[in-house]
Amino acid sequence: MKALFPLKTVLLIAILFANEHSLARDIVLPHSIIVITSDKRPIKNSDAVKHRLHQAGGTLAIYNLDAVQSFENIFSKNLPANEEAARKLFEKRMQKYGPKQFEKAIVQAYKGLFSALVYHVDRYPVIIFNKTEAIYGITDLKAALAMYQAWRLTQNEHR
Repeated sequence: MKALFPLKTVLLIAILFANEHSLARDIVLPHSIIVITSDKRPIKNSDAVKHRLHQAGGTLAIYNLDAVQSFENIFSKNLPANEEAARKLFEKRMQKYGPKQFEKAIVQAYKGLFSALVYHVDRYPVIIFNKTEAIYGITDLKAALAMYQAWRLTQNEHR
């Protein structure tokens, strides 16, 4: 019976597969990714990256700097000039929205601004890996993760 592939070819494929498998194991996913962006710069491929991070026990947080303005627009739209009437209408809107939901939404809206201050972000979009390394200007999260991983491999080679 004749073999489909010569033994040398089978061994070469096995070696390449083993090397690729060990290389994939060595590519470390970050523990956390923080993304700060705006409505004008939406992030792509976040679901795929979030899934990979979640499987590895990592976290992904995406913050939109326009969220505060959007949130304020919802609650301040067409408020009357009279302060008392404006306060009552605002409270009515807040009750309709739900106090707990309102609190959660306002905290989430301001997390982007707070994170930008904490990490001294002076431009966006920015993708922050493990709270220490950042890539600016990229909106494709999958591509940014690949860049980060390639950089990590070069860092490991220099050790």
